[in-house]
Amino acid sequence: MKNKGIGKMRFDVENVKEMLVGCGFVFKVRSYCLEDCDVFVDDVGVCRRSLIGEVKYVKDLEVCACLSGFDDVRSWVEVIRKMYNGKRKYLYVVEV
Repeated sequence: MKNKGIGKMRFDVENVKEMLVGCGFVFKVRSYCLEDCDVFVDDVGVCRRSLIGEVKYVKDLEVCACLSGFDDVRSWVEVIRKMYNGKRKYLYVVEV
């Protein structure tokens, strides 16, 4: 089922999608800065993506790491660096 007018947001790391479903929201980092909007997430449905701000330091992630789908901030940062090394990074909250 394709949703016209609603962008798609991928969740390639399964534990992040599990956090979204289990808690109703999850914190995610992306390399793009976009306005708040509704997005379609496979196997979840329409969710709200809201920009929190640019991530400049690891400490910017510490307070929300436990709600990112990762066990700790170090493992989250490791994945972020692999995916977005050298790019600007932005923190979002995605809510069901």
